[in-house]
Amino acid sequence: MTPLVDGSFEIREMHMGINGRRLDRSQMAARGYTLSATDFHIVIEIPVGSPDGHYKSHAPDNQYHVTYLVEPMLENPEPLVTTYFLSLIFGFIILPEETPFAHQVKLQASLQDVDLPTITGTCDQNQFHISVKYGSQGNNFKAMVGNQQLTPEMADYQFQENGTHFSVILPYTAKDTTFELMTSDSVRAHVDFFLLHTRNEWVLADLLLSCNFPLTTTKCYSNGTMVATAVKVDSVTNMIPSRLTLKDQSCKPTFSDDRFAHFSFNVASCGTTRTVSVY
Repeated sequence: MTPLVDGSFEIREMHMGINGRRLDRSQMAARGYTLSATDFHIVIEIPVGSPDGHYKSHAPDNQYHVTYLVEPMLENPEPLVTTYFLSLIFGFIILPEETPFAHQVKLQASLQDVDLPTITGTCDQNQFHISVKYGSQGNNFKAMVGNQQLTPEMADYQFQENGTHFSVILPYTAKDTTFELMTSDSVRAHVDFFLLHTRNEWVLADLLLSCNFPLTTTKCYSNGTMVATAVKVDSVTNMIPSRLTLKDQSCKPTFSDDRFAHFSFNVASCGTTRTVSVY
């Protein structure tokens, strides 16, 4: 079988079926079927006598023959196409004996009638707000936040769903977000949100939402204490917050995790300097 496209295209997925029914890899292995592709052909190997075919006897010119018939099917799925199948059985009467005879026909039609889901997003001062509108296939997809599949049970997120949409709210400090840039009064973070087809792993829609969030990185208190916050950004992948120090290397974080380091110290310690402003 020669492909209908030239070599400038790449076949990402290829599936095989018999009698209009797609087979998975375990079913193919059990039957001894193989499916492969060369530079110019798609090759299917089916053993004679496989359970999905049938034998038929012939006697042309009074010579007995047996043929083995099998109806393989190739399926090259497309994200925007729905394939419809209709099985019909025609009843005939063979004259003059009036012998009944049935013939089965399977019809197939493919229509480009799929509306894909869409994703929109906004931010407030602390959270990402993401909304997904279902397409014509409903919620037949997996929602992914970064590399993690979204489920209603995820504790950090607020999840709501109805028949046409679902929405999720997540704090910018959630573990599936990424910090891009830190300034003295804000941090820029983004979340990568996308939808995968449940069976074929196609990316049906995606959204990279990036926003600036207010963040006080340093603060002074009237009792002479100062607090400072350091944030690990995506461009400094090797940084370990717990190993950060202030100018005085004996001043280490009072609290840290894999993304933040918090310092609390007296303003007369840790190598701080004083500036006198005259108005």
